[in-house]
Amino acid sequence: TVLEEGTVVNQICILISGDLEQLHRGVELPEHILATRIFGLDSLVLQAGLLNTFRACKTSKVLLIRKQFFMEALETHLQDADRVVTTLKTGRDGKFLKRLKGSEFGLRMQ
Repeated sequence: TVLEEGTVVNQICILISGDLEQLHRGVELPEHILATRIFGLDSLVLQAGLLNTFRACKTSKVLLIRKQFFMEALETHLQDADRVVTTLKTGRDGKFLKRLKGSEFGLRMQ
């Protein structure tokens, strides 16, 4: 298990190689995480528990970027920060957007 459901993460996780399956309450979900995908970002920015467990299907490599370094990079490179915020907002419901706006991440990115 790479990350467990309910855990609040303090790092960005990027799958470099391999394949991760997602489980929700012990039930495997059809969508797998494939190489170059970011996972755990919602938990990081909202400081909320993960909705799913992420488990490696085969040998995988994961790049971990601590929250502090991620935030410093976004504050230094504002154009990239805008892109991250826009991506986070795309296709989300109003409840998520409200939580994002009120989160530490949302306040720092305003």
